[in-house]
Amino acid sequence: YTSTPKNYRPFSRVKFLKSSWLQIIRDVNINPLPKNVTFRTTVTRELNEFKLRPKSKGNIIIDTSIVKNFMWVRDYSVQWDLTQALRLNYKALSTSRIDEPPGLLDTREKKDSVWLSFRTGGRSTQFMQRIDGSWQVPLNKIPLFKWINTNLTYNATYNFTASPLS
Repeated sequence: YTSTPKNYRPFSRVKFLKSSWLQIIRDVNINPLPKNVTFRTTVTRELNEFKLRPKSKGNIIIDTSIVKNFMWVRDYSVQWDLTQALRLNYKALSTSRIDEPPGLLDTREKKDSVWLSFRTGGRSTQFMQRIDGSWQVPLNKIPLFKWINTNLTYNATYNFTASPLS
């Protein structure tokens, strides 16, 4: 979702705020909607089944090997200019494993356990998020400080990696 939200200025037409000393109040503004919201999801399921053939003349039974991988990746992003001077960005990436019982899914109980794991979002194995904020402090709107430009920024990250079940 991408938009060009309208910037609302509640005090822009107030008559007694025309003074340059009150410009900081007159220029108060707000954007009620985010500029960009993104959600992307990827579900990947791999199933490899190997049956080795015996090379000897003996009666050796070799079991079938099954390798499974069922992953669900979710990517979120929000960009929101709360005002013309205050901007926030949020990004998150979540990776989950959908746990499957060993062997082929040949019974109703095994299939139901996979669907239950899928409906609950899987077992989170990795999560990363980042928050960025910036604010252009409006000191230059006061006539005495017109020569000053001040910017504040804030960045925070959080990373989580789960240990293996073993």
